[in-house]
Amino acid sequence: MRPEVLALTAYQVPEAQGMVKLDAMENPYPLPPALRRELAEALSRVDLNRYPEPTGRCVRELLARRMNLPSGMELLLGNGSDDLIQIITLAVARPGTTMMYPAPTFVMYGVNAALCGMKAVAVPLREDFSFDVVAVHRPHEKRAAGAGVHRLSEQSTGALYPEKTSCG
Repeated sequence: MRPEVLALTAYQVPEAQGMVKLDAMENPYPLPPALRRELAEALSRVDLNRYPEPTGRCVRELLARRMNLPSGMELLLGNGSDDLIQIITLAVARPGTTMMYPAPTFVMYGVNAALCGMKAVAVPLREDFSFDVVAVHRPHEKRAAGAGVHRLSEQSTGALYPEKTSCG
């Protein structure tokens, strides 16, 4: 077993009984009965005995049209944030390089960096959860970059980062 894997600790999910879990993007309220019936009717017409279209082409095209995505740009679909973080990490990771990401954020950035042999550098957000570009560049000057994570919105904190904070 690789030492960096042995050094990992389990991802702790706190007990959520009776809590509203906004960090997990869960709706704490049940669906209205009419919507439940509508979903059941739609689901009854789905061929559940077959795998879905593997590339998500139809849904990506629909989303691109609805979002007015410029021609030539693509959407990456995944099974939640953990899946997307892993896909992107595996695509850009180079052992011995550094992955930098804002903190607090999803724990999976650090986990995936470790699994890919990268050094994880969590760059603290300011007290108001704004993005500190200066703090990002400080460690970057001393390490070989492998991946820098920057999103215009941070679902785990609710912060919206203006485009001018991009360090890419």
